[in-house]
Formats: sequence, structure tokens, C-alpha cells
Amino acid sequence: ARMFRLLGLHPGPDISAPAAASLAGVPLAEARAALRDLTRASLIIESAPGRYGFHDLLRAYAAEQAALREGRERREAIHRMLDHYLHTARRAHVVLYPGRQRVDLGRPRALVTPEGFAAKPFALAWLRAEYQVLLKIIDLAAREGFDDYVWRLTVVLWTFFDVCGHWHDGTRMHRTALEAARRCGDQFGQAHALRGLGTFEVMLGDYAQAHCCLAEAQELFRRLGDTHGLARTDLIMGQAFEFQGRHAEALAVVKEALRLSETAQDDPYMQLVRASALNGSAWYNAHLGELGQAREQCTQAIKLCQSIGYSPGEAGTWDTLGFVWQRLGDHAEATACFLRAVALEREMGSRFNLAMALAHLGDTHVSTGDLRAARQVWAEALTILADLHHPEAFEVRAKLESLNPVAL
Repeated sequence: ARMFRLLGLHPGPDISAPAAASLAGVPLAEARAALRDLTRASLIIESAPGRYGFHDLLRAYAAEQAALREGRERREAIHRMLDHYLHTARRAHVVLYPGRQRVDLGRPRALVTPEGFAAKPFALAWLRAEYQVLLKIIDLAAREGFDDYVWRLTVVLWTFFDVCGHWHDGTRMHRTALEAARRCGDQFGQAHALRGLGTFEVMLGDYAQAHCCLAEAQELFRRLGDTHGLARTDLIMGQAFEFQGRHAEALAVVKEALRLSETAQDDPYMQLVRASALNGSAWYNAHLGELGQAREQCTQAIKLCQSIGYSPGEAGTWDTLGFVWQRLGDHAEATACFLRAVALEREMGSRFNLAMALAHLGDTHVSTGDLRAARQVWAEALTILADLHHPEAFEVRAKLESLNPVAL
């Protein structure tokens, strides 16, 4: 009966047994037993293996029962639930995208047991399964006045929003996070929310708004003395310039991030920044015709990424190196690099980056005369980009249409 009532606090659409255990503040075995009993009594349904939900009328009834317990019990249960999702999301991101952010979360409350992940596929599966829940949890935290959780959980999810192409959701959530951070006067939270918001404005093509958000984030990080935060924001500012075709300006901004990374070489997080800055510099140098320098920077970045286990940076740099070899006319080397990038991007669920690596691979296939292979990888890239509503879809579609169907 207590589990049924407390489940009324959960925003849905469904809940896992570990999350229910943290919500109720009981051991996992006890939570599973209660969920089984509720399922047998047809008070909840097992919507998927290990995930439980309500029929609409029963959800409303459970919410009414939960509302009758206003006060300390209700507040503490919500607090435990928020802790569960916050700390589990952080653990998933540490496995998938190490070093992308380092917000201090403190320790979870007593009786909260965050989930752990032995490998990247499990972390990615959890984020995908809980995605709609996490959006609702952030909204619930905002309604209930847990502003610290609003911006922290949003910032923790920043990379997942980005690499999986959830840019519209990321924009909305980071606006909510910025409002929450401002309400509680947390400048650190504001800086992170502004950086995330700027990231998604870049991806959605609103460059003027992106520059405003990123410039404000830079100023806040500078004022806070957060070199890591400032350098990461510089990298995104470079991307904003890149998407506008302003490669020289992008290179200048990323050089500043590289300089900042060299001032804090004892900081392991800054090693990740350095790897990303080397890759960014290589990419912009390649577009500016400095292919020898670009190739050397890629080599440095890949070695650094492999030494610290930074798969996202390694994937992006293999793609850059493939582009460099392509420009140098060595299509065999280019193909090998793009295939390594594709394999790593698939592993991390990085949809946009995967699409771009596939698009580059298709260019190389065309250069070698393998039009069937080009059509195959461009078709996959187009499917992803069209689903993301990204303007790069038009270019890939044009390439596909340019292929001679008779030759295929």
C-alpha cells in the first residue's frame, strides 16, 4: 500500500524497480516484492520487463493518495527519487562520456541506491529507457521547488541531449535550468546552463542567440575562475563559427582553449579539453589548407585520447584525420579512419557525429569509384540527419541524387 501511494509521486510514464526502491527508501528486493504484489493485484502493469506503470485512472488515484500525505514523507520521497535519477544519470555519463562535465553533486541521501554500469552499452540503454522519465523528472523538480536538482540534472544530461540529437528538448530543459539557477542565485549553474543552451542554439542554427549565450557563459566562467568551464565553452564557440563557415575565427577561439589546457596540465579534465582542442584545431586547419599541421595535431589528439580512454574525442579525431587523408589523396587511409570513427560513434549512440562520419566515408567511396558503398552509407546518414531535421540532410540528399543509378 505504501509503495502504491509513493508511486503516485512519480511522473511516469513508467518506473524501474531500482528507482522504485530509492523512491520508497527500501532495499531493492523489498521493492521488487511490492511491485510484484501490485502487479498481481492489477494495480500496476509491467509495461516492459522490469518497468512498471499505471492505467490512467489508477495513476490519478495513486496521485490522490500521495497528496494526502503532504509534508515530510512526501518531500523526502521526492528528494530520494531526484537523487536516484541525478546520480544514476551521472554514472551513465561517466561511463559513456568521461570528463565532459564535472558538476559537484554531493552524496545521495540515505536509502538511495544509484544504479551502476559495467560497460557503455548498459549506460546507453539506461539513458534511452529513462529518457522520457528524465524529462518529466526535471519538470517535476521545477514544480516542487528543487531548483538545485533542476539545473544539475539538466547539465548532467547535456552531452546526451547533444550527441543523440535531442536539441529541441535540450533547449527547453536548459532554459528551465537557467531559470532555476537564477532563482537560487547559483552563478556556476547559470554558466553551465548558458553553455548548454548555446550548444543547442548552434545545432539548431540560431547563431546570433548562440553567440549571446556562449559569450555570457564565458564571462561567468571567467569571473568564477573556472578555467575548465571557460575552455569547454571556447570549444563550442569555435563550433558556432565553424557552422557559419568562419574557420579562421573558429581556429582562433580553439587556440585559446588549447592555451588554457596547457596552463593546467595536472588537471585530468583539462587533458580531455586539450584532446578536443587539438582535434578542433586540426579540423579548422584542414579547411584552411594546413594539411600537414592538421595531420600532426590529429596524431597528438588520438594518442592523448587513447591514453586517457576518451572515446568521444578519439571518434571525432579519427573522422578529422580521415578528412585530412582524403584531402591528401590517400583514400585507403581515409577509409580506415572513417570506419574507426563510425564504429566508435555507434558505440556511444552519437547520432549527428555518426551521420557526418558516414557522409565523409561516402565521399571517399565515390573517390575510389565504389558507388554502391557510397549510396549505402549516404542513405544511412540521410536517415539520421532527416530525423534530426538538420540542414546537412539537404547536402547528403543532393549527393545521393547525383549518383548514376545505372552505374549502381
